[in-house]
Amino acid sequence: NLQNEVSMALGQRLKEVRVQRGMSQAKLGALADLTQAAIGALESRDSKHSSMALQLARALHVSVDWLVTGEGPKSVPDADGECGDTDLYAGAPLNERDVMLHLLLELPRDLETERTKIVQSGRAVFRFAKTILTKADVIPESAVCTSVWGNSMAPVLPDGARVVVDTDDVSVKDGEIYAVNHDGMLRVKYLRRKPGGGLEIISQNSAEYAAETYSAEQVASGNIEVIGRVFWWSVLR
Repeated sequence: NLQNEVSMALGQRLKEVRVQRGMSQAKLGALADLTQAAIGALESRDSKHSSMALQLARALHVSVDWLVTGEGPKSVPDADGECGDTDLYAGAPLNERDVMLHLLLELPRDLETERTKIVQSGRAVFRFAKTILTKADVIPESAVCTSVWGNSMAPVLPDGARVVVDTDDVSVKDGEIYAVNHDGMLRVKYLRRKPGGGLEIISQNSAEYAAETYSAEQVASGNIEVIGRVFWWSVLR
């Protein structure tokens, strides 16, 4: 059936990219927060858990659409190598002009539920220019990199846009873009303060995504946490 065909193709593409990256199943599993057995099951076409495709695509830095369907561009858009995957696994020497940033990922809590969690990559994997950090007055230890998925922030931040976040800057300034941990979901949105400590989450694409308002109680409960302000992004059209 169609699901079997998708799973088979996904497994074949997964193994192809993993081998090209020179990665073992165990290493990919560690990056994607999955077990080696889960990776092996997907590659052997035994698993129908295509929901794992998102974290696998992010760990391998390929398009999730390509990984699942084989259609569209394979690579995630990048710009000028300032925050890119050129040296993701190549181990190229780091020059004095650059730093390596950790990656924020949204991953499933387990394979049985739809709930997710936000984790930081175990090692710094993205090369970024020190000059940009200096201009933005951001210290390297506070900068993390992530990607925008979907069209809710288009056209400012289209699907696949790369953003860098200052995790020291969590005080909301109306109209700025922030990375937010919303009950385990990684969101990149405009934020606006509301009276009494509430928060409004706003998408650029307001025609399809209505603004969301949350009370101070909902924010304080821990369901909504500001990770940091987006101070840089890369878009390649």
